[in-house]
Amino acid sequence: MNDLLKKADRILIIGCLFAALLLGIFFALHRTGGSTVRVLRDGIELKQIALHDGDRDSQAIYFLIKYKVTDRQHKQKTSKIYTEDAVETEVIYYEKRPELPKTGSYNLISVADGRVTMEAADCRDQICVRHRPISSDRENIICLPHKLVVEITGSDRQSGTAWDRKTEGNLPGMEDGQLDGVTR
Repeated sequence: MNDLLKKADRILIIGCLFAALLLGIFFALHRTGGSTVRVLRDGIELKQIALHDGDRDSQAIYFLIKYKVTDRQHKQKTSKIYTEDAVETEVIYYEKRPELPKTGSYNLISVADGRVTMEAADCRDQICVRHRPISSDRENIICLPHKLVVEITGSDRQSGTAWDRKTEGNLPGMEDGQLDGVTR
């Protein structure tokens, strides 16, 4: 009774630690590199970038995403400018690090050496900027204030996220408008 951990407790703790170690090794060995970077705002794809486009001469390429508040009744989608919920979004490509805008909201993404980094953003929490660079399939950087998702996908699939499948059509099992007995 004076022993705080009985023999069975120790075996259980060691077994759990061993299982966690095996899972960690399994996931580390089965990590696959992605081939495409998708930039989405509120579930709408703004830009698709080949991940290894930034490998030319080991020089980074940059994408500046600028946001501008517009009239709520104006909704359209053109080749470079997307308007949704009164926010106009524009994606601009740069070969060198651009000067950051003095007015308006923005995110700056860089692609170099097969890795994607959120270089700068004007959101107040800066969580997306402090996020480590991403390079593997299914990794992402999310900027919640700007509703921006930067995700890496493999070459054999478009996306692994549920929130952007709504733009690709119905989820499996929703062909008749029902999912688990709930109608839309």
